[in-house]
Parts: sequence; structure tokens; C-alpha cells
Amino acid sequence: MSPRFARDDIDEVRERADILEVVGDHVRLKRQGSQFVGLCPFHNEKTGSFSVSPEKGVYHCHGCHAGGNVFNFIQEVEGLSFAEAVEQLAQRYGVTLREVAGERKTESPRTRLLALHEAAVEHYQRLLAHKEGGSVRTYLDSRGIDAALRDRYRVGFGGWTPNGLVSALVRAGYTTDELVAAGLARQDGRAVRDVFAGRVLFPIFDPSDRAIGFGGRVLPPEFRSRVAPDQPKYLNTRETSLFRKSRVLYGTNWARGDIVRTRRLVLVEGYTDVIMLREHGIPEAVATCGTALTEQHMQEISRRFGDVRVVLCLDGDAAGQAAASRERTEQLASAYSPGERVRGGGWLPVGRGWLPEVYVAVLPPGRDPADFAVQEGAEAVSKMLDAAVPLVRFLLERAIDGERFDTPEGRIRAVRKGAAVLSQVGDTLLRHEYAIWLAGRCGVEAYEVSKAVEERAGKSGDERRRQPDAAATPATLTGHQRVEREALRGLCSEPDLLGDPTCAPSEDDFTLAVHRSLFRLLSAERAERGTIDPGRIATGLQDGDLRRAVSELTMGTPPDRTAARETLIRLKTFGLGRRIEEKKTRLRALDPDREAQAYDALFEELLRLEREKRSLGSGGVS
Repeated sequence: MSPRFARDDIDEVRERADILEVVGDHVRLKRQGSQFVGLCPFHNEKTGSFSVSPEKGVYHCHGCHAGGNVFNFIQEVEGLSFAEAVEQLAQRYGVTLREVAGERKTESPRTRLLALHEAAVEHYQRLLAHKEGGSVRTYLDSRGIDAALRDRYRVGFGGWTPNGLVSALVRAGYTTDELVAAGLARQDGRAVRDVFAGRVLFPIFDPSDRAIGFGGRVLPPEFRSRVAPDQPKYLNTRETSLFRKSRVLYGTNWARGDIVRTRRLVLVEGYTDVIMLREHGIPEAVATCGTALTEQHMQEISRRFGDVRVVLCLDGDAAGQAAASRERTEQLASAYSPGERVRGGGWLPVGRGWLPEVYVAVLPPGRDPADFAVQEGAEAVSKMLDAAVPLVRFLLERAIDGERFDTPEGRIRAVRKGAAVLSQVGDTLLRHEYAIWLAGRCGVEAYEVSKAVEERAGKSGDERRRQPDAAATPATLTGHQRVEREALRGLCSEPDLLGDPTCAPSEDDFTLAVHRSLFRLLSAERAERGTIDPGRIATGLQDGDLRRAVSELTMGTPPDRTAARETLIRLKTFGLGRRIEEKKTRLRALDPDREAQAYDALFEELLRLEREKRSLGSGGVS
């Protein structure tokens, strides 16, 4: 169950959060009048239709109609719940959240869990700097991670004592239950012991630089001052409420600005790989956290960075490539190749985001990225990454490697292996182009390769092509509905018109359900606070249509008082006209002789409505 925070704390977070700064982490914005515009992170576009209003604290896309306030943006772009978005921004802008239970307000468990992780990072850093960390520092020096890098990346040591962290943090006021829930300790019979004792530790941070987990490595035997128990070489924090390894990428907090700038993300497997690549001119390097690359990882990348090329940096030896192929690339051709309905960039629509292009860079045999960077230098690393090939080509070359093309049997085997790869590719045009490439490599007719590929593709390709488009565009508003929307916009800019008896609308003046809901929200906001703050109204709205409508009301130049009043009068005129027609229809259904009393009452009501309409002037709506 999501935590419920005190409303005044949520308001403080929203007021402190700089929406330009938050959105700017994901979108390059340029000033345009009083607003800022850029390319929408939620759909593929070449002309910026995404606007941010720092004055009103909202964003809106005129293309896909996404919109809301700073909380909604974080929810959408990072795939978080509302509570998680509030907590992330509270941490970033220094607001202490209190959780509401009835009338009682307490510190958020998530906030406390984040503080617990920060305390653990500091504890592990102290242990590394202590005399018992001497052999660990020697090991890190041998890997090129000197004192400056250890401080920069906050590397630590789990210590040789089996419950050192538990003892230290219990003294600091945390409970053993909290330590177990955080994945930092485990129940061992009646005792609670450290999970990461005896390991070099790399803290894993979220994009806002908050520690959410750890990756640990057992020291090689020659660097151990004590005998380590039988345990896995590498160990990561287990799944917790903070740490979801199928989504988390180590190094995103440092790399995000460089990824946005270069439009490239270099994906490696190890924490030291990330550090050494960053220190040798590749600041876009990130790593998975002890798990295979997942579709959730790719969706996270697309949500954060949009149109970006992902370069998988694979170990060059045969075993490494086999493992990479089995764990990393078995289904990538179908999942991450260009989609049928998207031209150009090589993307496949997934939900409201996009999966990026995937390339593969292969290291020399027996080398990992960290060693290669240290031994060969920045220029060699850059050349290796520049030589990356598209994933589909990499898979094809791996599939046909070793086949002989000078015999009919060898050519047939190569075509069949290549067809098995190409049958996974969802884009028929890309499939056709690579069929021609494969035919040229094997020395057969392109028609025969295409035929083999299409036979393998079969039904699965048809199912992929039948997938619905991502986000449907809302139906175009009619003339009457546009007047309703503009009337609501006028109320946002001139809220005191709600108290003007000559033009203030009623809920019955709106025909669309979303407009009626908006009117109720605006009215309640004005009654409670004396003004209307669309950004505050958007906070916590779960209905996407309603949230998008709120954000749309704030975009563009707000109408002045005269224009707002004229629109409200047109709305009332339209509403009165609609009710007059309803009365006339009902009147025609009555018998004036047998139902004289009802007929006279309805006739008087009709005359009153017509007088009211005439008093508003002739500003009707056709």
C-alpha cells in the first residue's frame, strides 16, 4: 500500500521543485516567450511540441497530449508511482516528508530507508579507509582505482567482522528488521549478520544520487587478510522496495547528462568497467546490476533518454560472447529492432515510450572493458566503440561464422541460420535489407533468402504487426466543446469570475464529463484557497485525461479579463440555448388542456430562460 503524505508537505515539495530543472534532466529546452519548448520525451517527434510553464509549474505536449505537474512528469518519465515521485523530489529538494496515519504524521518509511542506505555507504567507506582495509586498497590500486576514484565513486569495504554493519547501525538507531528489509543484513539462526562482510562494495545510486543498493565482490585470495567463507564471487543487493535490479543501471546518476548530450549509452557488465571507461573518456558508461539485460532496462533507458543509441560492450573471448549471446541477445532482434509503423530512427513503440537502437562493440579476446581502457587508453576505447555494428548484423555474423560458402551444403546451413535470426526482426523492410546482405555473403539469390526468412517469420511476424499503436490521440473537440475548454482556461487566469453572477457558469453548462470534473476542481480550489493553481490541482490526479486537460489549460498566453468574460458569456449562452431547446421539446409533449398546470409552469420556465439569454446579449454559438 502506497504511503499517504501530509498535504502541506506535498505542496512544499511542489513549490520547491524547479520544474525546468527536473524536466531539463530529460529534455533539452529552449525559451519561447514565457515558456520553454523541446522534443516530447513521451513520443517520437522532430518538431518540438512539448511546452513547460515554469510560472504555472506544469508541462503539456500538443502532440500526444501528455501533461501535468512536476510529480506527473517524474511518474511518467521514470515509471514511478505518485508516492515514489513525491519521495524522490522531496529528497532532491530537501523536504522532510511525514506519513499520515489518521491525524498522526510520521517520517516516511522510504525516506528512512534511504537514510539507512546513506549511513551504510558512510560506514563502508570508513572501513575501507581503516587499517583493516589495507589489503582491499592494495587490490583496488591494482585495478587502477586509486584513492581519488574511491572517494569519487564512494567505494567501500564490508569489513571482516560478520556483524559490523549491524552493530554500528543499530547503535545509530536503526532496527535489525529495517536492515534485513534493506537487504543489508540476513537472519542467521538467532543472529542477524551482515550480507556484505569481506567484500569490496560499490554503492548503487538512483538518478537523483541516492544510494539504493550495493554490488559486492569477494577479494582474490592473495588480497585477503582472513579466510573468506564459501560464497559467490559477486553479490548484489536482493530485490527491495528501493532496488529493482531488472530496472536499475549502475552509473546512471553520473552518466545521464553525457547520455543526453552524446545520444549514446554504453552498456557494460561490471562496476569497475563503468568507472574505468568514465575515467578514459567514455562518461556515458553504465552497467546492469548482476542480471541480464531486460526489456525493463530498455524501457527505463527510453523513458529517461528517448532517442539514444545503446552500445553493448561485450567481452571478446569465445566464452564471453557465448554467455552474452545466451543471456543478453537471444531475443534482442525482435524486441529492439525497428518497428513497422515507425520510419527512420530504428525504434519500436512500447507503451508510451520507445525502445532505442542497439549496437554491439566487441573487445579483443580475453579483455574486459576496464582492463582494455587501462592498458590501451582512451583513444583505443573510442575507436572500439565507434566500430560497433547494429545488433541484427552482429547476430547474423555470429550465426553464420565458421560456415563454408564454397559448398552448397555450407551455403544452405548459413542461409537457414541467418533466416532464424532475421525471422525475429519485426520490421519487414529491415528484414528485407538484411536478407539481401545475407544473400551477398552466402552467394545465393536474394529471393531464396527472403523466402526462407518469411517462412520462418510466419505467424509471429503477423502478430507483431497487429500490435496497436502506443497512445491514441484524443478526439477533436467540437465548436461547443472548444468554448467549454476556453471558458475553463479563462477561469484559471481570472478565478474571481467564478463569483461574477453575470457570467459565472454552472456545472450544467459543460457537456463533456472531463470538463464538468475540471469545473468542480477549479471551483473547489477557489473556494478553499481564494485562487486557482493548476499545478496544485494536478497533484495526485490519477485520471490521465483529466491531468492532461489541466496542463493544457495553462499553456499559451492566458486570456485577459475581457476575453475570459466574453468566453464565459458565450458558454452560458450556449448552455441556456441547450436548456431552452430541451424545454421546448418537453412542452410540445404536453397537452395544454389536460396538463394545464404542468404546461403553464414549463412555459413560465421557458420564458425565464429566454429572458436570461437575451440579457447576455447575442453572443451565441453556432
